[in-house]
Amino acid sequence: MQDTSLLDGQPFAWTPTPDVIERAQLTRFMKQVDVKTWEELYDFSIRDVEKFTEEVLKFLDITFDPPYEKLLDTTDGIEFPNWFSRNADAIVRNERRFDANDFSPEEPAIADEGGSGVNHGGASCRDCHTQTLSSATCLACHDSNNPDDEGGGDGGGDDDDDD
Repeated sequence: MQDTSLLDGQPFAWTPTPDVIERAQLTRFMKQVDVKTWEELYDFSIRDVEKFTEEVLKFLDITFDPPYEKLLDTTDGIEFPNWFSRNADAIVRNERRFDANDFSPEEPAIADEGGSGVNHGGASCRDCHTQTLSSATCLACHDSNNPDDEGGGDGGGDDDDDD
């Protein structure tokens, strides 16, 4: 039997092996929320949007400082949701730290299998970690209050009003 997409009846370009499925982050998340199939996960995501979102945040280890007061407020109607009601000065954090046993530094984090199942390149966990740290450092060094910093401040210039 050929797997087909429910959307357009076309065959899937790639089907993961049982080993890939077992190691997938989506599989870990499905175990966390105690669903066995994609259909059950989808049903959960639309049946209880607030609980589903709460589980995603927990899975990704995303926290708010200070914590939000209400994750989803639909008092104005579902068409006007208010997400993460909280103090406007809250900081969103992702405190996820990978244990050394989570992944090997050389394990592929991103793979291009080209549909053949053979890895034609990609990036290792170490590569992704290095690039993420580099990007974070660039963002941390960007001073939005410094007019000499590209894109920052109010465009620079003399703030004196006595011309």
